[in-house]
Amino acid sequence: MALSVIFPRRTFFYALGNTIAEIFTEGLPPEENADVLSLGCGDARNILYTIYADRWAGQREFDITCCDIEAAVLARNVLLLTLLAETDKDNDAAIWDIQCRKLIAASESMESWLRSNYSTFIRPRSEHTLLDLRSFWIQYADSASSITSALNSQMREDVVIWVSEVLCRQDARDVQTASLSAGPFSLEMVKSGLAPEHYLHYWKNGVVGGAPASLATTINPTFYYTNLGKGFCLHYGSDPILGFQLAGLFAPIKGRLPQPSIADVGAFVKQQFGHWCGAFRARLTLPVKFMVRPYVGDAVSFSRALAGVRGQAVSTWDARTIALDGWEEIPPRTFKVIETFNVADHVGLFNVLSATIPLLRQSPWSVLHTNLLLPAAGTIDTALVERLGINLTTLSLLIGVAPLSLVSHFLGKAPPSSLLSRKQHRRQVYAWKYPASGDQTAFQSGGLQLTPVAIEPERLCDILFQLYLHMFAFENVTQRMKDVSLKGEDAFNVVLDVRASFVSFLKLVQGRVKTDWPRAMDKLFDTIYDDNLLITGRNFFQDFSTHAHLQDVHPYGVFLPGFRCDPMRPALFTQWRQTPLVIFVIVRIPRSAFQVLEELRPFVGTPILQCEFFAPGMFQNAFTSIQLMPGEIVREGVGESTVASIDMDDSPWRSSHAPVILSVAVASQFIEIAPRATSVRLCVREPRSPLASVLDRKLRVLYTRRPRSCPVLQRRASQEPQELPEFPEPSSAPFPSSASCRLNMLAPDTRCYPQSTPARSDTRCRHAIPLPVALSGADDNAMKQSVTINTTAFGRPRQQCQMRSAAPTPRMCRTRVLRLPYETPCLPLVAEIRPTPRSLLLDNQDSQSPLPASNTSRHTRQDVPRLVFAEGTEVPSHFNARVDFLSSTARNALAPRSANVKVQQHSPCSMKLLVGEGGKLEETIVFPYPVNGQEAKVRVARTSGYVEVIVRIASAQPAATQGGYSMNRMPVIMSGGTTHAWNRSSVNLDRLPMLDEPWSKAEMHGWLHPLISSTFSDRELQLQRSSNQSDTFVNIKDSIGICTFHACGALDGKRWRAFTLYSEGGTGGYTTILVNAVRLDLPSQSVILDTCILPLTHAIMPEVMPVLQILHRDGLQKVTTNDEERTAWKRFLPACVERCRTWTHAPDCAYITGAIPLSVRPVESPICDCGRGKDLPDSPIMQLCKPLSHLLTRAAIGLVYPVPYLEDVGVMLKKMMDEMERNGTVKVKETCCAVCGSGGKAFLCSRCKKTYYCSRKCQTGDWKVHKHLCDAFVASTK
Repeated sequence: MALSVIFPRRTFFYALGNTIAEIFTEGLPPEENADVLSLGCGDARNILYTIYADRWAGQREFDITCCDIEAAVLARNVLLLTLLAETDKDNDAAIWDIQCRKLIAASESMESWLRSNYSTFIRPRSEHTLLDLRSFWIQYADSASSITSALNSQMREDVVIWVSEVLCRQDARDVQTASLSAGPFSLEMVKSGLAPEHYLHYWKNGVVGGAPASLATTINPTFYYTNLGKGFCLHYGSDPILGFQLAGLFAPIKGRLPQPSIADVGAFVKQQFGHWCGAFRARLTLPVKFMVRPYVGDAVSFSRALAGVRGQAVSTWDARTIALDGWEEIPPRTFKVIETFNVADHVGLFNVLSATIPLLRQSPWSVLHTNLLLPAAGTIDTALVERLGINLTTLSLLIGVAPLSLVSHFLGKAPPSSLLSRKQHRRQVYAWKYPASGDQTAFQSGGLQLTPVAIEPERLCDILFQLYLHMFAFENVTQRMKDVSLKGEDAFNVVLDVRASFVSFLKLVQGRVKTDWPRAMDKLFDTIYDDNLLITGRNFFQDFSTHAHLQDVHPYGVFLPGFRCDPMRPALFTQWRQTPLVIFVIVRIPRSAFQVLEELRPFVGTPILQCEFFAPGMFQNAFTSIQLMPGEIVREGVGESTVASIDMDDSPWRSSHAPVILSVAVASQFIEIAPRATSVRLCVREPRSPLASVLDRKLRVLYTRRPRSCPVLQRRASQEPQELPEFPEPSSAPFPSSASCRLNMLAPDTRCYPQSTPARSDTRCRHAIPLPVALSGADDNAMKQSVTINTTAFGRPRQQCQMRSAAPTPRMCRTRVLRLPYETPCLPLVAEIRPTPRSLLLDNQDSQSPLPASNTSRHTRQDVPRLVFAEGTEVPSHFNARVDFLSSTARNALAPRSANVKVQQHSPCSMKLLVGEGGKLEETIVFPYPVNGQEAKVRVARTSGYVEVIVRIASAQPAATQGGYSMNRMPVIMSGGTTHAWNRSSVNLDRLPMLDEPWSKAEMHGWLHPLISSTFSDRELQLQRSSNQSDTFVNIKDSIGICTFHACGALDGKRWRAFTLYSEGGTGGYTTILVNAVRLDLPSQSVILDTCILPLTHAIMPEVMPVLQILHRDGLQKVTTNDEERTAWKRFLPACVERCRTWTHAPDCAYITGAIPLSVRPVESPICDCGRGKDLPDSPIMQLCKPLSHLLTRAAIGLVYPVPYLEDVGVMLKKMMDEMERNGTVKVKETCCAVCGSGGKAFLCSRCKKTYYCSRKCQTGDWKVHKHLCDAFVASTK
């Protein structure tokens, strides 16, 4: 398993969601069914809110697979959903009661569950999931119905102790997390003090605000039982209101309270919850499929099992093999939406990407969401790149998906308030999509065609090696000391990546690039082995190469077909007819060995475990991908006929006293090197401060099993098989350093069968669990060449190995001896056999074959585009695409020297190749990533009949205005007969609160001005304030902001409802925008304009003119645009229509035969006619324009935001906030002009005393914009 094994000393129970509810289907077209994978799903808030907020929830089919490693979370979710199905809105209060008897009766077996009514909308993904959920329902029911006074006292005592610890935390009285749920009104909630007040109220009383605490006399058992057993360990940041939309408490909407209390907060979230529950009940009554599939287990192993990888265990502490049970219907194995929430924080981002990308369906709508807690940054936010250790563009090209904001250059959701994000960390959500899926040209035969990239093996090796160094940088002692000295803390307190993680990433890359893979891997493995930067890197090399073999990434060392090392005497595998390449070593560890970890103080951190094989003076190899499970080993048979299983102890960790069984995969030939001298040790992995200071005193090694003489090891080949002796009794000592042991091996064809399970629920179940074993290739008995290899340790000969090779001449293996630069008792001298690379062992080595063509037409064949790198960098700069001319027509067109060959950009990800006079031959070259066609080059080989097109990869910098999706920032894609905005989320306008109450200027300055200002990066603000219109995207963002300001009445006090987009080039007005309402965009934590748009054309002007004259008389606000911005608006409006579409396109829709937009010309409409007059609201402006209702189309015009990891965002504002916090002013030498950014002497604004200017010219030019911010600062000081 490619995960660090974390000792479950203390875990937190995430019973309640700690982030605002999300809509699973916000990126799907209305006609698409929702196949969703929710990893680390947490509570049911996202399911309920999706059903409530999705306008098409009643028409689309839902199949939601929910995975969580904490079974208690899913037990609570199923309990809630089934109770909702069996109650009505008049009994919402009864939902909080514990009623589990029906679930217990229905879950006796999988067959009984299928017969129950619950199976119509809930079906566990595996039988072990159902059994685990049932065990919690039994505990809930027993606690609710027959709780004893002793148990009640114990539960209450545990709760009191834990609550006391939480409330004693230093920051307990200033927890502002709930303020993030207020979206654009987060600062208002901070000022109100409701967030920390409600947090304290909940932890002191156990109920939400307004609920009678006097009635809460019994401990809720659904908070008390977890995977660890009995005990209250609710996460210290938990607050029931975090998952709800709290902006409505402070927004100017009907019924708003002037000064809400925590009782009002409680009533508000209960009302929301009631609405969600009502929508869920209504959805279950519809005949359209709705299915929730819970699964208990680790997210990474579950994802790999879904991808078809066999032998995956449930989790690192649960060795049960994943068996995804079949149903009459086949559950989905790939998904359109994959939500990972904060799983990456617990298992590592690379583990998440490697496991989930293979599950992402090949569709333009498919999206993978990752959620990361990153350090806050003041300048360009490099936290994501620092976490990855690889350039984002390079990573995207290697894995085939890219962050949507990387290629779009904007975010659709508002960032957290700058006041709240000034803490040490903040959470960022990244949406990953196929980068070419927003280009209609990439669709062939009606579907998305994904094109891999080609890369030179040496270059690929360099990139992967640098990534390897970054993933395991905590082993670079020199760099680590620098980081500690510079940052004042160790950045590697929790190590998430293991060697198997890197191997899994290699496996992902292997399937998405075209290269000489064996050559690249040979060089990579050699480089990793020779590396001296990672001080313990070579200790993990056996772990690395073993998993590379198991995952079929690359054979190396002992896994090469020609490698053979004769075992030392006595041999271990004499009873086996055929020795596999990989065996699993099974070790029984007494529970007492973990006592030292269980007694550690909470402040020392998280212990991570690993297994080490140690032979004094010979080797010390560490294996981090280990499997642990409480239980006992059951063995039958001898030799390769041995059948072994684990009798699992079903008791939770806290109440279990069973020994722990360790399983680790190792190379069989490695075990044979020195069986008498080899010890197996369970250790704490690389302890760091403060864990290091504790374990240095108590030893890092938790348990050691030393070899001893045993009948099997001493048996000669001629002897009859003998039974292994019984295990010794567990030692009571914490560190049984003298305990002897032996190695137990399982053959790869081991099979086990489950035993019968007792029917009584109070009887501890014992499961016979087959240990996951990977099949290995057979040895080649035909190999005859042999060479003697000498290996040394401590400078003295240790052994001689025989290597049988298929090579025609013997080649010596190089010997590697590693001496550590410092003395340590845990890391002695390490000697390894350095095998000859595969390229030297095999004949006819890996000649690079032509890459398969990415696209073939009647006349040409296009090879996979190759990456071209700038000298001295590891970031690709260009694509090189070769086009072979196959037909005689194509060759004849290319052959004449007079035939002109040129290329031009056709779309964001494609180039048009034109050959001959007037484009006699025309071919479209599609690339897997956006390109910039400026300065594209063509190499022509007329005799050979091919052309090479070299085109630059589109820049990741938002300032770039050429190529890529800057051609169309918000494309609308058509696939499978449906259309959707590719990088904009869907909204249900009728579910969004309307801002219809009057508000003062001071109120608007408090939330609206900061919100609009946050739509610009620092660079964009300078362009906007200097009236520089060179960036069209900045101009259109400015126009949207102006419309929003006017619609809210923030500029002149009047709420404008009619706008005309007016072109300066003599065209005049080309689009009329009628604002029905300004609404809270709750999913995006922003505001949105609910509009109806009317593109003006010559055909409709006679009918439209009378109404336009009325609008001019009553007030028609003109928004002036230049020609470039006019074109951008034409491309932007179709996406605005698609975002809120409640209708379906007609079979003869103009989009089918034309482009989207239909036209960008001034007097032509960019949108189709399918939405005209449909689902228009009954607003005042619609009453005024009723004669035009049949021509109007509803549209959602929302704000967009800059990307913090691509350019500076909020740096100047952060300086101002820091200054306000210090109650002083920064020094002149630390200031810069708010307009031009120049340093030197600067002058404060005399009114607000916060903004600096270098000259009166800059101040005068900025006053129009700065006036509103200035008013806000002045108002905040009153």
